[in-house]
Amino acid sequence: MVTQFNGTYIEPFLGAGALFFSMPRSQKKIGNDFNMELIELYRVVRDDPEGLLFHLRQHRNEQEYFYEVRSWDREPDFAERSKAVRAARLIFLNKTCFNGLYRVNSRNEFNVPFANLKNPDFISERNIRQMSSFLRARLEKSRVVALRQGDYQSTTAKAKRGDFVYLDPPYDPLSDTASFVSYQKTGFTKADQGDLKKEIDRLASIGVPTLLSNSDTPLIRQLFSDQSIYRITQVHTNRRIGADVRSRGRTAELLIDNYKVTVGRGQRGSPNR
Repeated sequence: MVTQFNGTYIEPFLGAGALFFSMPRSQKKIGNDFNMELIELYRVVRDDPEGLLFHLRQHRNEQEYFYEVRSWDREPDFAERSKAVRAARLIFLNKTCFNGLYRVNSRNEFNVPFANLKNPDFISERNIRQMSSFLRARLEKSRVVALRQGDYQSTTAKAKRGDFVYLDPPYDPLSDTASFVSYQKTGFTKADQGDLKKEIDRLASIGVPTLLSNSDTPLIRQLFSDQSIYRITQVHTNRRIGADVRSRGRTAELLIDNYKVTVGRGQRGSPNR
């Protein structure tokens, strides 16, 4: 559902970057995330893959060791550890914790428990080398990929006609108990969902095509109910994470685009991927 465009691909909520890393290597891209630790990880993958792999090889899949490493961000000198050490820690914890979650508490401390997996691959040497090459790609001596850290609006503000913006924000909870993942210590509230919609309205008004993924909830459907601007497509995906069992399993999600007002009715939803 990514429409044709000839400008820059912009992903303001980068996260795992599944769509980001599926884009052509030569496509100009901006990846942004509020999580500085995540952006620093991607920069280490780009600039120091060998150092990252060295530190990943020092880790081991043991429960007591896992909690020792997890506690590093409670220590006053954590910020003084090298970027490669912190990046390797984040990958190790993500690959050996429960359900591969990234979750922090109100003090911004990683708090997901050990998963006790039999043989988790937290080194993934081939994948790291491929990502490094992708992030270092150049076109006419200029770097193709820009990695930014900050609020999503600091990145969407750069979008102009001809660009494409994909937004994958923290999802609106399916129930009062379903907000299981605190991706950032401040959370992402219903008011934030409303502010995001206003920014998508602004992008539509200047002719920037956008695609939003979110939960299929009354709030999201109501926010994007204007059919003269937005098209809502329901898709189904399998979820493994959720404090409320009703939010697990095969779950409906929404893909919402503004293509009819930004690329014309004749090209509506024309895919290039």
